[in-house]
Amino acid sequence: MKDNIKQKSPPGVKAESVFRTSVIVTFFLYLCDVISKGISDSLFGRFFCMYGRENEIARQSFLVRLWNRLNLSGRVVRPLKAAFRRGVEQSAVMRMFSDIRSHLLRTSMKVWGIMLFSFGLYSAIVYFVRVYALSNMESDNITLVCAAVCAFAGIPVMFAAGRFCDRVCESRAMSFILFSVIGIRRDKLELDGEMCGRTNISFILGMLLGLMTYFIKPLYILIFFIGAIALRILLYLPEFGVVLAFFALPFLPTMALVGLVGYTFFCYFLKVMQGRRTFRLDLGDSLVGVFMLMFALGGIFSVTPAASLKSALVYICFMLGYFLCVNLIRDTEWIKRCITAAIGGGLFVSLYGIYENYFGLAQTTWQDEEMFEDISGRVVSTFGNPNVLAEYLIMLLPIALAALLLSKSAKSGVPRFVIFGAVSLCLVFTWSRGAWLGLLIALMLFALIYSRRSLLIIIAGVCAVPFMPFVLPQNIISRFTSIGNMSDTSTAYRVNIWRAVTDMISDFFGGGIGVGGSAFAEVYPSYSLAGIESAPHSHQLYLQILLEIGIFGLLIFLAAMIVFAQRGFTFYRDAGYSTLPGMRTMKLYAASLFCGIVAILAQGMTDYVWYNYRIFLMFWLTFGLCAAICRVIPSGAADERGIV
Repeated sequence: MKDNIKQKSPPGVKAESVFRTSVIVTFFLYLCDVISKGISDSLFGRFFCMYGRENEIARQSFLVRLWNRLNLSGRVVRPLKAAFRRGVEQSAVMRMFSDIRSHLLRTSMKVWGIMLFSFGLYSAIVYFVRVYALSNMESDNITLVCAAVCAFAGIPVMFAAGRFCDRVCESRAMSFILFSVIGIRRDKLELDGEMCGRTNISFILGMLLGLMTYFIKPLYILIFFIGAIALRILLYLPEFGVVLAFFALPFLPTMALVGLVGYTFFCYFLKVMQGRRTFRLDLGDSLVGVFMLMFALGGIFSVTPAASLKSALVYICFMLGYFLCVNLIRDTEWIKRCITAAIGGGLFVSLYGIYENYFGLAQTTWQDEEMFEDISGRVVSTFGNPNVLAEYLIMLLPIALAALLLSKSAKSGVPRFVIFGAVSLCLVFTWSRGAWLGLLIALMLFALIYSRRSLLIIIAGVCAVPFMPFVLPQNIISRFTSIGNMSDTSTAYRVNIWRAVTDMISDFFGGGIGVGGSAFAEVYPSYSLAGIESAPHSHQLYLQILLEIGIFGLLIFLAAMIVFAQRGFTFYRDAGYSTLPGMRTMKLYAASLFCGIVAILAQGMTDYVWYNYRIFLMFWLTFGLCAAICRVIPSGAADERGIV
């Protein structure tokens, strides 16, 4: 009798079933499938999914065949690497550093604790002597806090038993930082050998360091030792330099980032010469390399050679970030570390921007106060300019969205939703119309990559546009609809600069004026319109590239972008057909990075998005990480790469 009782479906399931089987929805889903198949089978679709074929043609080129015929790799490169590796491994300096590292790791915790306590104690003594006995120093709370923290932290360390390396491996916090975040292999810290170290020497060393604080603040001494450890880690693991660049980019000044990227590339080069890392070039990489060469030429052949060369060196150094990504980020663990680092850095930037908005720190310098009097100001966060901040956020927001969509539980979904909401809110508070437009284009593309049936949502969104004024705040509507309004001083300012730059290009079409703001400032006044005699740049990415390095530089850049798109769409197509576990994760991450590049290129139609060096670095890091995913996660090898 129980078998005859009809099982009732839950109301939600029944409603969903009715929705899916409705005539209108069925028609639109069918329409999405037809349009998607039509695009895929069209000449346009086939062109953007032929990267593998083009790359194979490039491998058969004359230069590649000549290289293979001469066998320079076997005759010259490999013997040179082997000799270099033997020289490094057998050198007295490397053996000395290896012995010092082993000795420090096997040192007892008691020895480390005594040195830390001694350093803090004598730092405090020096502080009180200078302030109260010598009266030659104003009260410095940071110095006193550093001394107190070191002294009190040393006490429990003194009473901890065992070797330093053993305690680090057993600590959950240190294991997470060293093994999960930084990526150090556990066996590198699991050393054989007896415990070493002498307490009297450690106390004297801590005392000497503490006495040095008479000349150097203890904070700087701590930073020096932390920096030395970081340099050693990068020498062993240059991959972490890429992760660190993603995280630290919004916070470090330009020259500090130059040092980070340059040193990371130096460490990577040493690894390549030892045969411990590889360097590969495919078609897309070659085009990026040629574009980098064009920047070098733009620094040498310039109307202001000295200043342009300095700018070109910074650009070249930051473009090395692309090659670091595609050659060092070789598996999914490092891909996830880079994604997490980028999102983590973006969260702090966004929270600070939100703080600026709600605590009256937003600035009105970059807006027409008469036309947009309902906007209290625009946030700048750590970038000093709302448009630059928006450029950073629109590259980051698709990544945060992909992470949110990949959440498997509320435990991971809630934090990711908070991050996505914070980045979105901060982007709104930049009030950058060009960034909003670029992001809108990128999100529509991301939706189509996510599912071809997202076209239904896009159609619904287009139909809902007339109702947006009833949903969105009026200041957002007025700001967005002012795009192209010549009564806005910002729009009129840009258009008049474009008119002057067009005249400049007609005279410097072939080779350009040279790289950097100094070259632009040298030439622009002779072409400027009345009332706009001074401008930092052309306020348009493609005009600026054409003006700085000429038509060939622009063509190389456009070719690199097209090949990048081909590489991406080829990967998305192959990943879509694959049933291997984890391909969806990598597909979404690659799509989010790709759409971040699309967003910044779209905003480049209304602004020179590379004017800020940090945005230039973020562009090439994002570009490189997307290319790395497409390279190391081929659709047929996902199970071999350990995708989870």
